[in-house]
Amino acid sequence: MKKNKLAIAVVLAVIACAIGALGVVNAEEVGEVQPLGWYTKVTVKLDGSGDGMIVATATNIFTLGTSKVQVIVSLYHADEYTTDTDEMVLMAEGRISDLDMLHSISASAYTGGKDGYWMAVVEYNIDGGEYITDSTPCIHFDAQGNKI
Repeated sequence: MKKNKLAIAVVLAVIACAIGALGVVNAEEVGEVQPLGWYTKVTVKLDGSGDGMIVATATNIFTLGTSKVQVIVSLYHADEYTTDTDEMVLMAEGRISDLDMLHSISASAYTGGKDGYWMAVVEYNIDGGEYITDSTPCIHFDAQGNKI
């Protein structure tokens, strides 16, 4: 029983020393606490449903740290092959102010009964920083939304 009390006293002393070494900070001195993220990876994919629907999906596959990850996923269409979204028509867009890790956001549109070229683009930023952009290749889908 004496050994347990001694062990508890030693642990409490170590904790007290650690807290003292960290120091006491007044909340007024710190100000507003901001999220801190070190790394985030958001992917984008493009799929056809086979029933005339094309879907662009952005997924936060990994976040290291506590981050606010703003995401915009865009779905573009063109009648002729191009990889320049300025030459394509924006068909749908999804936005979210904070996409948590392992969650997704999508944008979808119908083919309109004709084949065409589609591309998905994701733009995201971490904690309000600069936007990172990624995209799928330009993919040819038939009228039913099947890859050609």
